[in-house]
Amino acid sequence: MQTEADNRTNRSWQFHLLHTLAWLLGAAAMSLPYHQAWTVNQIPLRFGPGNFAYNLISLTLFCVLGMIIGGYWMRFTSWLAGASSAGWKIIAGFMAVWAPYIWLCYAEKIPSSGILWLSMFGLVAVSVLAALMGKKSRGSQNLSWPSWTNFKDWLRECRAWNGMFFALLLLALLTNNFFSIWLLQGTATEVASAMLGRCFTQAVFVCFFYVLMELVLRASPIHLRWIVWAFVGLVPFLVIADQLLGMMWGRSLIELLNGLTASGNFDLAVELAAGGIEVSNLTVYLSMLAVVGGAGLLVLAAWLISKKFSMKMSLGRAFVIGFTCWLFVIVEQGVGALWKDVVAWQSEREVFGLGLSLVNPRDGLTELTPVFIAPQPQAISHQLEKKPDIIILMVESLRADAIDEKTTPFLSQFKQNEAQQLERTWAASNATHLSWFSFFHSQVPVFWRSTLESIEDRETFLGAPMLQALKNSGYHMEVRAVCDLSYKDFGMLNFGTGTQLVDFLRHVDGADEFSSIGIPAREQWCFEEMQSSIAERPAGGGFYFLGLDSPHYNYYWHRDFDPPYKEYDTTVRFPVRPNEQAVQRVRNRYLNAAAWVDHQIEEFTNFLKQEGRYDDSIIIITGDHGEEFQEHGSWFHCSSLQPEQTAVPILIKWPASMGRGPSQLTASHLDVMPSLADALGYPSEWRQLMAGRSLLEENGEVSAVMTTAYAGRSGESMALRRGDLLATFTWARPWEAEVPQQMVLKSLSDQGEPIKLAKPEDYQSALFELFPDVKNRLFSTAE
Repeated sequence: MQTEADNRTNRSWQFHLLHTLAWLLGAAAMSLPYHQAWTVNQIPLRFGPGNFAYNLISLTLFCVLGMIIGGYWMRFTSWLAGASSAGWKIIAGFMAVWAPYIWLCYAEKIPSSGILWLSMFGLVAVSVLAALMGKKSRGSQNLSWPSWTNFKDWLRECRAWNGMFFALLLLALLTNNFFSIWLLQGTATEVASAMLGRCFTQAVFVCFFYVLMELVLRASPIHLRWIVWAFVGLVPFLVIADQLLGMMWGRSLIELLNGLTASGNFDLAVELAAGGIEVSNLTVYLSMLAVVGGAGLLVLAAWLISKKFSMKMSLGRAFVIGFTCWLFVIVEQGVGALWKDVVAWQSEREVFGLGLSLVNPRDGLTELTPVFIAPQPQAISHQLEKKPDIIILMVESLRADAIDEKTTPFLSQFKQNEAQQLERTWAASNATHLSWFSFFHSQVPVFWRSTLESIEDRETFLGAPMLQALKNSGYHMEVRAVCDLSYKDFGMLNFGTGTQLVDFLRHVDGADEFSSIGIPAREQWCFEEMQSSIAERPAGGGFYFLGLDSPHYNYYWHRDFDPPYKEYDTTVRFPVRPNEQAVQRVRNRYLNAAAWVDHQIEEFTNFLKQEGRYDDSIIIITGDHGEEFQEHGSWFHCSSLQPEQTAVPILIKWPASMGRGPSQLTASHLDVMPSLADALGYPSEWRQLMAGRSLLEENGEVSAVMTTAYAGRSGESMALRRGDLLATFTWARPWEAEVPQQMVLKSLSDQGEPIKLAKPEDYQSALFELFPDVKNRLFSTAE
């Protein structure tokens, strides 16, 4: 016969089990709309490609809401059921039905559209039945329902508080903001006011984060609360990571994470390899697990310190502190609107992003509704009178100013004596996949994603129209790259799937000897293989593309190569606050890698001359984008449209019979394919459908456009350059790589000096007056 103590023990065991199930099932039920990408009033609950960070945040919020509902429901319903065995059986029976129902919805075996309403109905019905059973069990004894006094006592109740952790979180947030002071524009008083406002803003965040945390913990089963803390412990690490990314790369953590799924696919190991860090998926996941473990240890250490000092906090006090700080934020911004210069105020909004004020500065100089012109030439079949060999060498991260007599002596001489004279040469973006797309498709990079998504059948896709035209004209096509062409689908998008367009394809796919050797050795392999292929084929009618990677971080060269710069960084470290000497050592390593590429291209060109294949060939050598070395506070690329990241060499040698071609003041990647089509004799009306212009025509001064999905902290997603004129633009969520529906003219300058006009609407007409060739060629604005 069971005693009352045995009943309490069994009830406690039942409660913990059912509480855990309710907590987990609540999270699963609330996350289902995200999992199945529901749309509510045209608002998506799961965002599309290029929103990985926002999707993580969205999923976390859904899970947290479900945990709170499930956990508190179980606590409340068990209180209603009391000691009633029938009430507890009803709860357990509901769980036995709820769990498989949710699983079947996830498996899409049954419709899931009504899961939230059915779940809520079930929760309420079970609570009512449990209450009835509990009342029957208690007989004449009534429940003592909570009163207003109980609620006030609940708010005032001080509980043990991990105050040290929240102090560390506040310190991390404030440090993150204070390290961004140098990005602010304005007077010392304006900057001081901005930082004071940020102190109160971060205090608001910490207070309400604590309230949310406390609600989740109180709703969570006691034995699972460590899971909540392990993930919460990641927040300071994420803040620090955001700070380091901003200081080293000029990009926020959210922007970086969003970009991981820009093409619709996600493979973290591939993404890291594209950034020069080659690790396995197992290493990636073990590293992530280690970070979570480190976060848990941080929370534990902070808790022990907080416990030693008997730190306590109540929900009511946290609400009061948070609300008071929020009032200070409103006052600081409201009063600041009366005396702050609009540029300083806009700078504050740009640098810090999220704000809690009710007043905000206007965006930029003026708002525009752009209508981007999508040039979409279809592949054509055209009989060519001459078919010279076409050789394209795309060098990763090659800056325009890397072409000099010490670093790249061969390319320097090639530029001066052989190539067409192009004064200012630009990539159309600061990222590889966007630049390759603009180069081969002659389209503005804003169309990258829409072009990718418009492919109906990837298995039969044949690549860029110009390359299809070459194939249709009888060209033999060979493509080689020392990188993985599946990254962001830029192999398929430009060269088609497999060997349907190209006759020979080599790249890193992880399944052969070529993929297992180092980058310099791969480059040697490709050059030797390409030379053998050229030697075996008759002159003319060959298209040979080679992508070279040595100047990409980590910056490589062959061990037998004697680099021109002896003082270089051997460990490829990137100091957070480097001095001039440290920056120069890293830059020297990069220049040595560029010198190695120059050496290989010289050997290859000598081969062409020895084989008698040089004079009649078209040779195009360019970089996909540049590389920054702290000129604007960042390393690498993919963080701004500054010249260090977008000015690249474009070296074109036409067949000897054509001469060097006319000199041009400005050229960009968009112009290469139209120029090639012109040189080969394709119809002018066809190549005029491309965004670029033929460099074989006298163009005078023209505008160069560059866009990016990696705008960095500046937020500048597009730039127009025409001589010394510069216009920069921003728009919402650039990481989605979508064609913008609205954009803001952020700046307009001439020779680095801002052009100031009286009214915002004056800037729109001035824009097209200063850049007359943009309208109706690249984009116009809606009337």
